[in-house]
Amino acid sequence: AWVRISTLASMRGRFREAADAALNAANAEPDHPLLRADVFDRLVATGESRAAPLFFERSFLASWPPEALFGASLALNTLGLPTRALELADLARARGERGPRLGLLRATLLVFAGRIDEAEAELEAVIAAAPQFASAHWTLSKLRTWSPFHNHIDRLRKRLSATPTLDPGVPYLWFALYKELEDCGRDDEAWQALAHGCSARRRATDYDPIRDHLVFDRLIETCTPTFLSQQAPPQEGPMP
Repeated sequence: AWVRISTLASMRGRFREAADAALNAANAEPDHPLLRADVFDRLVATGESRAAPLFFERSFLASWPPEALFGASLALNTLGLPTRALELADLARARGERGPRLGLLRATLLVFAGRIDEAEAELEAVIAAAPQFASAHWTLSKLRTWSPFHNHIDRLRKRLSATPTLDPGVPYLWFALYKELEDCGRDDEAWQALAHGCSARRRATDYDPIRDHLVFDRLIETCTPTFLSQQAPPQEGPMP
């Protein structure tokens, strides 16, 4: 019940109530593993950065399968706990989790830890196993300032030529190419790559500028001096 109350409170913008309900759910110590997972998700969603890791530790760590540990690592990183998140990512790998998603997450966490060489090796392993995983190319491009003698420009161009134009990873590949070309002082080519990346991102974004113009026109029409001078009636209950 507390999980449901927390979810409904979040949907209505009553975030303090949502957090309190999530904490009540955690304190109830539910027995069912799936319900415990729901409680953990609510603690993360309500920003309970202290309660969520503690609840996770006492609920799941000894028995969770690698896929669940991967999800928990993502959640803890979202809460701003990259050190603990890296420990869980390593534990997920030790328990058999494989694949590019874990490699990319682990590389990102290694960067937070200042372990750049290890992050680079992790990203290269991801790209070798799944060259179509564009986020790995993009993350690798930002890892260092590359040089004319040490870069991935040719590999990125080959990857772009092998990737369909409407693939969601195309913007990341163009942005990675832009970054490395700029690092190498090839500014004209870099700007061309950036333009291609922005165009690809724009094609993939469901954005209608006319709709935004209409919203602002309505706001201008509504927010007259008379409207703005009106005071909202006092409200009962918790205030943000």
